[in-house]
Amino acid sequence: MEIIGKDYAVQKFGEKVSGEVLSFRGMITVAYEFNRIVGPRNIYAKVIISASNSEDFYFKSEAVWKSEDYSKIVLDGLLDVLVNRSPTPILNGSFILQEICWDEIGSCKSAFYSASVMATIGILQETGNLNLL
Repeated sequence: MEIIGKDYAVQKFGEKVSGEVLSFRGMITVAYEFNRIVGPRNIYAKVIISASNSEDFYFKSEAVWKSEDYSKIVLDGLLDVLVNRSPTPILNGSFILQEICWDEIGSCKSAFYSASVMATIGILQETGNLNLL
């Protein structure tokens, strides 16, 4: 069996995002609250993301973070859905992280990533863009 390394993965990702891309259609704001019990404690995050048409990809965080800023983690979740769940990425659209809810004990990177993924799927479902996937 051939071992496929990191260079191949980087090349394939580059090919995917540099080729044909689809445009997001619609305008919507979606809130998603992620709350799961993991071991002896829970993990928690809530994101509110708005999406609209744009000729290019745009992401902005307007969220006020009480502790560490996880805006890039939210962006990672958003991009994972837009790029990796479709043969043709949806990369033309404007996405704004408007607000977050933070829990002093339960909020963490993985919770904000998961909330972002689920909010993005919700955005695509509610606007009919999920049919593009």
